[in-house]
Amino acid sequence: DHPFSHVLSQAIGDGLYNLVSAKDIVQIVRNAESPTKASQQLTQAANEAGGSDNIAVIVVAIRQRS
Repeated sequence: DHPFSHVLSQAIGDGLYNLVSAKDIVQIVRNAESPTKASQQLTQAANEAGGSDNIAVIVVAIRQRS
């Protein structure tokens, strides 16, 4: 385990955070099967919450080398 594996870093624009709560963002990212799925689910959540702006999401998994 990486010493910072419990930390979720976010760099998000208003197209996401004005529509999806921080709690929901964390839950979606933690429960997603992959970074790609997390990105898709976050975009979907923002669209379902009324997103009308461009919504772009990138989720990156950083893993420690073995």
